[in-house]
Amino acid sequence: MSTFLPGPAVAMAAMPLTMLGVALGTPYAHAQNQTEIDQHVKQSLVYISTEYSGQVYVPASATTDGQGFWSKVIKADFSCSGVIVDPAGYIATAGHCVDPNNAEVKQAILTQLYLNSGEDIDAATKDADNAFAEEWQIEGQQPGSPIDRSVEVIQPEGQGRVIDHFVTAQVVDFQKFDDGDNALIKVANQPALPALPVADKAPAPGTSLTSAGFPGDIGENMDASRLQEPSFKDGSASSQQVTPSGAARTEISAAISGGMSGGPTVDNTTGQVVGLNDFSLSGENQPFNFVTDAAALRAFLVKNSVQLVTPAAPAKPFPWLWVGIGGGLAALLLIVSPVLFVLLRRAKRRNVLPADAGQPLQPAPQPAVAPVPPVAVTEPQVVSHNHDHAA
Repeated sequence: MSTFLPGPAVAMAAMPLTMLGVALGTPYAHAQNQTEIDQHVKQSLVYISTEYSGQVYVPASATTDGQGFWSKVIKADFSCSGVIVDPAGYIATAGHCVDPNNAEVKQAILTQLYLNSGEDIDAATKDADNAFAEEWQIEGQQPGSPIDRSVEVIQPEGQGRVIDHFVTAQVVDFQKFDDGDNALIKVANQPALPALPVADKAPAPGTSLTSAGFPGDIGENMDASRLQEPSFKDGSASSQQVTPSGAARTEISAAISGGMSGGPTVDNTTGQVVGLNDFSLSGENQPFNFVTDAAALRAFLVKNSVQLVTPAAPAKPFPWLWVGIGGGLAALLLIVSPVLFVLLRRAKRRNVLPADAGQPLQPAPQPAVAPVPPVAVTEPQVVSHNHDHAA
């Protein structure tokens, strides 16, 4: 079973939430810890509130008097998340977050129709499912028009915040779920916004990621007069998949839920958006979470003339190797320098000249030695002794 990830909108105070903090965010500096990553993503994150309104044609088969009729205008609110991708006010989000023909939008309007008639939530949900299956007609406030849609956005409180109250956003373009599920909205008359770069390819399995957004479950259970703080879920890329319609998706291990749709999933190393939070599959023993494809998202944004920001160059590592080599040489010098000093002093002492070193040294006088007269060499005399022996 697949589940889209918009969340029911939290009823916010109508007054603008005026807060300080309009400085632009600094470029991604390749954060070294999760806190730095979260803060970097947060400054480009937006909360999206979309109100849908339409009239339902109740067929004769569903009335007691056998007469069909058009209902009054019925409204349904949804919350989603988005990410700033161009300082000029362009925000990316999931396509189903702004699609009036989204099945969940129609089911929400039908459910509200039955709630307005006095049914409890269980009965209203069941009857709405039947009405949806029968394809009851839903139109905008003008006959024949699509369901009306109003989109507003605000940034969470913190560094880099520019949009500090709800402002209307224009829907520039969107893709249906089967076509990629990316959307682009734009806010006007705002100062430059802190944007995140978008990757040109899907992350490899095992890549460390962070998914960010505004879970609807948290918004429903916290102070409704305050804008909820975003949630950050870390994980990694698990696989690359393709839907039956041929649209690429990236499976991630980070936990995402309703309301986080359209929020960014970011590569923790490069700081680039690698997809938008999209949907979950309820597996037999665990959920499987998916984001839109990075290459498809980038192509969609470029097609709509978005000026994507350039990723920051990787930070140069501190030259610890050379510091180590230099430190080793310094230590070695400290060890051998005393020895060298002693040797040099000894060599210097051996080479010291006497006080009269300026005069050439004269050789010492040699004593006169009388010549030794030659000695005559005589041949030794040989004395012959003849002895006669008797025979």
